[in-house]
Amino acid sequence: PEKLMRQDDDFSRLKQRLALIHRYCEESSIRYCLTHAERLSPGLLRSLDVLHPLLTQDAMAALRQSHLYQTVVNACMRRAYERPIYTVLTELAARLVLDFEACKQALAAAIWFQDLDHDVSQPLETWHPLIPGGRRLRRELFASWVGVAR
Repeated sequence: PEKLMRQDDDFSRLKQRLALIHRYCEESSIRYCLTHAERLSPGLLRSLDVLHPLLTQDAMAALRQSHLYQTVVNACMRRAYERPIYTVLTELAARLVLDFEACKQALAAAIWFQDLDHDVSQPLETWHPLIPGGRRLRRELFASWVGVAR
């Protein structure tokens, strides 16, 4: 939380950890940017919480490289911006004999990693089409935090 960062205690465990991450980023030539959850809208936080993949890094890498993932991404790119997401996934699963829950997991991961552009400030309602704007939102948030677009 931001209020903990603003306290005068320079030796807090939180500040030490953040300082270590900052030094790592500097040594690795990675841009360091810290923001606080309080600065994000409650709707965006809820969406990110719902979409966050509860998989290990290895499992996530395997999912993203899988045929299922690519099939879901391709089908959604072609149809899910005009048709309800649920309809697109149901038809895809039935036509290719895919597990519907696995298709939903792939969809959530694709939105999380922005392989599909969905405005995550809006709730993901599967009875509606995807709403473009997630990539734009990310650029705008990044620019507001560091002062430049990326």
